[in-house]
Amino acid sequence: MSGVRLAALYDGFSVREVSEKLGQHGSTIHRFVWGPIGQTTSFDRKKGIPPMGMPIAVKSPTRATLYSAPQAERCPCLRTAFAIRRKRHCGPASACDVVGFDQRIARGVLSSLIDRLQSQLAEVRSLGDEARALSARQLMPGSTNLVLSQLPRQVTLSQAAGRVADAFNLLHGGRFNTVVRRAGSLTFRVDDRDFPFALDDPESVLMVMEETLLFAHAILVLTAPEQASRGLRCVSLRRPSPEPSVPFHGLTEVRYGSSVYGLRYDGALADQLVDRPKREDLTFEAVVRTQIKVLREMSDGFDQLPDLVLDAIRNGKTSQDDVAATLGMSSATLRRKLSELGTNFRSLSSDVMVERADALLSTSITLDDLATQLGFSDVRSFNRAYRARKGITPAVARRTALQ
Repeated sequence: MSGVRLAALYDGFSVREVSEKLGQHGSTIHRFVWGPIGQTTSFDRKKGIPPMGMPIAVKSPTRATLYSAPQAERCPCLRTAFAIRRKRHCGPASACDVVGFDQRIARGVLSSLIDRLQSQLAEVRSLGDEARALSARQLMPGSTNLVLSQLPRQVTLSQAAGRVADAFNLLHGGRFNTVVRRAGSLTFRVDDRDFPFALDDPESVLMVMEETLLFAHAILVLTAPEQASRGLRCVSLRRPSPEPSVPFHGLTEVRYGSSVYGLRYDGALADQLVDRPKREDLTFEAVVRTQIKVLREMSDGFDQLPDLVLDAIRNGKTSQDDVAATLGMSSATLRRKLSELGTNFRSLSSDVMVERADALLSTSITLDDLATQLGFSDVRSFNRAYRARKGITPAVARRTALQ
């Protein structure tokens, strides 16, 4: 790790705790420093734990730029860095946990996002701008409340998406948001290519737009909770690789490298008529609270990885590479995460095979045709695979089912 500039982000630990824990993993701490995010800082002496800022532990260089957790996750020079976070309900001895940038660092990103959202209301009041100076066009406080107040008493997800898109287009002065209906789906699209950003850093723009997509989804969840939450089928991002600032793969399929941003919902659910919340509950503050709720659901989604893999296989993603791409990660990452959870892709694929086989065994299909339908070269291969999973042959399973 001689070329790593930052060895650790750390939060709430003593210097001794962090040093000892990293020492167990063969990493030596050179200095502890802190400062505002983005600041390039010199460090020539050890310092204690600061009340504010982003503490970091540094290996060997004399200067370093301080990064937030999401920035650190995306920065190429920090790929092999360690992240340290405090586990819930842990004492000092077990609180320090050294991990790579895997699902646990995604939880750290979610925690960072939630912290930012919780401070967002004060920031909006301070700036007098719901866009928080990220757009060249100011968005007066109360703008979101006004948009949501125009929704009818009974509304569909489709109608809400259309009205929200049109209203924010007027507020931002351009046709940036559109709603597209296709067979079986509704997509809320956001095209930022001509948007008047007050930012010029491409990575910051990607980060802002991914969080804007979260904001749009939260508005729809607030308006039609069941339809938007259960109906979300896919998130499209312009970012070319699976390293988003908002890990949407905790909720649904994510597609990268799209020409525009998008939230695709189930068309049937989008047409269900629902009673909108009371006007006093349709506020900017309520949208922020809903974003936090959605982020916490994403965190729960990381613990449900095997179920997400099973769903992807059931939906026709038969290779590990296809499933990994659907979930927004590399095949190697998927293998590692499944291994940490005590399973693997082959085992989960076998589970789905047995599910399908059991369903077909209750019909009159022949075993040869059943084996072919499940992708086996011959019935003997199918018999071996089925027996290895269930301990009995398909023929025995069929007889048992018919009794």
